[in-house]
Amino acid sequence: MASASPSWVILGRVAKVLAADADLPPGADLSLALPAPPRVALLTIPPRIFPGQTTSDNFPSVLAVDRSGLLLLHASQGPAAGPAIVDLPGRQEVCWRPFVAGYFVLDSKSASAFPLPNPERIMNPGRLGLIASPGPEGAGRYMVAELQPIAGGEQADLLCFSSQSGQWDRKTVAYPLPSRSRPLTPNGVVSHSGRLWWVDLSWGLITCDPFADAPVLSFVPLPPRKALKYGEDCAVLDKYRRVAVSRGKLRFVDMYKNRSSFGSAQISVWTLADPDSTEWTLEYEATFSEIFNDASFKATRLTRQLPVLALIHPRDPDVVYFFLDRHLFSVDVPDRRVVQCELYELVEELSGKSIATRFVHAWRLPPALRSGLDVGGRFIDSLYGHDDIHGLDYWAKKCADYLSSDPPDVKLGIGGFGMGAAVALYSAQCFAMGRFANGLPYPPITLDFVIGFSGWLPFSGMESSGTTARRRAAHLKILLLHGDDDPQVPYETSIWYAEFLRTSGFSVDFRTFNRLQHFWTYREMDYVKQWLRPRIALPRRHGRL
Repeated sequence: MASASPSWVILGRVAKVLAADADLPPGADLSLALPAPPRVALLTIPPRIFPGQTTSDNFPSVLAVDRSGLLLLHASQGPAAGPAIVDLPGRQEVCWRPFVAGYFVLDSKSASAFPLPNPERIMNPGRLGLIASPGPEGAGRYMVAELQPIAGGEQADLLCFSSQSGQWDRKTVAYPLPSRSRPLTPNGVVSHSGRLWWVDLSWGLITCDPFADAPVLSFVPLPPRKALKYGEDCAVLDKYRRVAVSRGKLRFVDMYKNRSSFGSAQISVWTLADPDSTEWTLEYEATFSEIFNDASFKATRLTRQLPVLALIHPRDPDVVYFFLDRHLFSVDVPDRRVVQCELYELVEELSGKSIATRFVHAWRLPPALRSGLDVGGRFIDSLYGHDDIHGLDYWAKKCADYLSSDPPDVKLGIGGFGMGAAVALYSAQCFAMGRFANGLPYPPITLDFVIGFSGWLPFSGMESSGTTARRRAAHLKILLLHGDDDPQVPYETSIWYAEFLRTSGFSVDFRTFNRLQHFWTYREMDYVKQWLRPRIALPRRHGRL
């Protein structure tokens, strides 16, 4: 059996280009080496995707990563023979670029690459973002979007490519910033909470839901006294600042001219707890003198100089990674303690002067890449819309047939952990619809409750519509329990599935267990007991759970 990959990796932004297309297995457009942090993971592509020579000013670059397994790659298609002509309604341009533009959406699970059509429409790759459609109803779909502010105007264009339509769509939106005073500096795009967030490390963030028919842009300024003048140290700002998602929340990490009350260089981490808010909360601060004086840092034998910021741990916001002396090292900042330290290797031979946060991504891997199973493994891939429906029908029927033998006054329920939770939640859908996905009728039993531990909602293609289905759904009580540190089944997916089930008419309670990974605890079982008794009024003479 293949060894399991880590739950997340530090992916180098610059991809390695092979000498020949045949150096990859037949049918594959990419390969991935996924060592555990702090080592750097590597994307490798064939020359048919990047036909040019990798240089310091022309290299294949991963612009965005998504935990669905999708990557957004910028790869030029060779030197330009002439100007790029854009002839669209309301936009006619002649663009002089040294290289022919090329953009690809890579699916790491299937090792396939999809070239985005009409790449000349994209103005600035620094404003190009990728987001997978949230929730089971959008499984497998994604959106690529670029925010294109109109100079001196009060509007902007949102250029969107939908995998569902296979076309670009230009949406005109109200621009929330005074564009006449300063443009938005393109410091990357983050996907979070069903939205894209365009980052300007000197000013703030612009966010919207690109899937909306009429997107509305809103502006989130940086924390107080963190805004800078336009252009201030823009060439080095991404050495000392970063906006990223950690444990399901947006974090702003700041080292830029950041001094303690005693004048010592320090690092600060702020949290935007509510994506609908503009209020940042200061989580912690620590001076580098405190970190350097700890025995764990002294053991690394690194020099006592201000490091370059790399990234924040995507699951533990207390841990931040830094570049120093050609090493990547991580620090538990509240404890002032070095956790890991190792030499790093990137495709480009980058000097210490040019290394910055933009050269690495913190990428939470999809289950298919971290399970040690093939992409087509049963159930594992179902988080992203490839459920084994025949297998689900089989096990859901097994459960229902087993419960059919109980007396009519016994409360009936199905529960499970991980894959078992997927079967239980699938059974809830089948019960509400009165049938399985294969069309066979659901047995004549009444489910009273379903409990899912650290699981997911399989995508069956069925929806609880109609009066009868919604009435049956409303009768069923569902409890979902999930640890927010789960490295196997993403915690955020349970939030989406809970909301999807509620909109389908089910009564759903959702319980989060802090710092719990992919296993159950007696705390969860105690909570289940407390939840069950008042809701299903268990008779004392019947206690089969």
